[in-house]
Amino acid sequence: MSVRFATFNVENFFARPKVFSLPDWADGQPVLDAFAEFNTLIEKPAYAAADKARMVELLVELEIYRSVSGVVHRIRVPDPAWAWLRADRGTFDVDHKDTGIEIVAAGRGSWTGWLELAKAPVNEIATQMTARVITQVGAEVLCVVEVEDRPVLDRFNREMLTGLYAHAMLIDANDPRGIDLGVLAKPGFAIANMRSNVDMPDPKTPSEHLFSRDCAM
Repeated sequence: MSVRFATFNVENFFARPKVFSLPDWADGQPVLDAFAEFNTLIEKPAYAAADKARMVELLVELEIYRSVSGVVHRIRVPDPAWAWLRADRGTFDVDHKDTGIEIVAAGRGSWTGWLELAKAPVNEIATQMTARVITQVGAEVLCVVEVEDRPVLDRFNREMLTGLYAHAMLIDANDPRGIDLGVLAKPGFAIANMRSNVDMPDPKTPSEHLFSRDCAM
């Protein structure tokens, strides 16, 4: 019996980061660069004055902050332009009425938080076309790229593929944008084991990860 394996870049099923939907990939690159740099800076154990100044610049670029006549304040809207600044524990910044933003976090140990890309609903027709292609390919085992999370993968299988696949699995990976790899398998092809390789070092640069997302095995 022959078994068909396939891979498909689904580019998110139901919600996609806004920056990915710009007319040209280059248009969104400054936003992604600022996003990545900020999330790297906040991992420092101690924030120097220069680090805090750079964080403010990056958050202005991401339109989380706004600078008016040299005074920076937080933009408070229910639907941000590019990203959310999340904080679960501790305080990262204080917005003073007269003097503006002050980053009060001393370092990574004093607060828990991160940047998260803002998302917008994916065009329904695009999702339907993705489902149609996957159905026509009919692979017994399908690896999908750029999936939001496992509940979304399961929902897509149930609602758009009418339960074509019996098994759906996804492991959170390295990509800070929240797009991961998933595996779907038809009845009779149980996912007995799925091994993550997120921590595999790059042979050329051992301090960095080899896979920007993961390599599911």
